[in-house]
Amino acid sequence: PSSEPVVTRWVDCRIKGLDTHPMALLFFVRAAEASKKLAGSPDLTGARHIVIFRDSAHMVIPYIRGRDLFEVMDHLLTRQNVWGMYSLSDKRLNLDIKNLFFYWFKSIRNTLLKLQEENVLHADLKPENIMVREESGETVLVDFNSASLVRRCGAELLRKGTPYYHPPEYAHLFFNKLRQLPSGYDSRKSEVWAFASTMYCMLFGLTPGDFPSEPANGSPTLVYNNVISFKFGSSREIRREDLGESLYSLLEGMFQPVPDLRL
Repeated sequence: PSSEPVVTRWVDCRIKGLDTHPMALLFFVRAAEASKKLAGSPDLTGARHIVIFRDSAHMVIPYIRGRDLFEVMDHLLTRQNVWGMYSLSDKRLNLDIKNLFFYWFKSIRNTLLKLQEENVLHADLKPENIMVREESGETVLVDFNSASLVRRCGAELLRKGTPYYHPPEYAHLFFNKLRQLPSGYDSRKSEVWAFASTMYCMLFGLTPGDFPSEPANGSPTLVYNNVISFKFGSSREIRREDLGESLYSLLEGMFQPVPDLRL
């Protein structure tokens, strides 16, 4: 037996409805299947144990002591009296925070490469699902409740994740009331967009779903309208010299609206 602290994720199988039984149980089983493959990786909260009873299903995962990436960044900026919108070009941000951003970027990228190797789609990548360990400052990807093994996905993807971090193809699926994405769609392309949106959020405090209009306050229609309208480099004063040529070009490629052109 391990002395590692753990927590339990569970789904109530007795409740009936669109997002619960049987759909919730189906999603849970897929998430557990994917999460189980990640057990043992220090930067991923893979399931240690999976137990399914008659009325409930449970996934035992490691407990991470720390804060999520959004909280950490917010704390760092507040401590320096930086309020509202900010960017890497803001002279009020010191070099340490900029270095932290690049460290997190590389760390999360390496974690996503591991997921690719394991053929796992996280499906809800965002700053709130990236923990920063209290003792070491290392990042850990958490909350695999939406995860599944990579497969050709259909409309079920719209029930997963967070619309603010969804790519344009999900928005078109939503507005056209389509039941499936185009044949041959690679669901990993959605993860690329979510990663870019996560980093964009860390840079500017908002996501593509918040542009160009006022924050959408959770309305899928407004969020998806903003996602479709978003063009990297035009919504904010993003200068190549602030981000550096390599990071700017990388984000530009990750934010390609056409999935097949996306990095």
